[in-house]
Amino acid sequence: VKDHSEQRQQRIEQEIEEQINGMRQECKFQFPHSIIERAKCYQNMMVNV
Repeated sequence: VKDHSEQRQQRIEQEIEEQINGMRQECKFQFPHSIIERAKCYQNMMVNV
């Protein structure tokens, strides 16, 4: 049985994961042909999380 804080932690982790996936998609969309630009885009977004 999971306690309340464990459930909360899981929900927070899931939200972060969804946010990161969203950022990845955004960078992929902005820079479909440049992996380097995509990586820079992604790094810049990670700083703002």
